[in-house]
Formats: sequence, C-alpha cells, structure tokens
Amino acid sequence: MANSEQKLLKQIIIESELSQKKISIKSGVSESQISHNLSGRRIPKLSALTKIANSLGIELLINIRKNPFINSPKN
Repeated sequence: MANSEQKLLKQIIIESELSQKKISIKSGVSESQISHNLSGRRIPKLSALTKIANSLGIELLINIRKNPFINSPKN
C-alpha cells in the first residue's frame, strides 16, 4: 500500500471513531494485521483491505495502469 493510501486509511479509521479492535471484530481481520498494515510493517492483502473497507462502510477502488517505467513483456 502506497504511503498516501496508508495515510488515507488511517484518517478514515480515525474519523470512524472505531478502535482497531472493533474494526477487527467487524471485518474478521486480526487486530495485529490491521496494526501492521497501518504502520507499514506489512503490505495488506486485497482481501483484508476489502474486509476493512466494508467494515468501515467505504468503497475500495483499485486503479490498474501500465507503468511507463517498466518494459512490457514481448510476445
């Protein structure tokens, strides 16, 4: 998770006024995993992010685009 997305998720959690424990209970994602993801110690799995987003009542959008700095594979 990029730093800007991590900061945004932290802000959403703060504004929700839910503790990490309550988010863990609502989402089914362990409290330690939520903590590690928010601190940047681990990169969250998409499934965990989806569960966390759902527990917060927010929509998770994914933007997939070609990286101009990486050569595309040749057929």
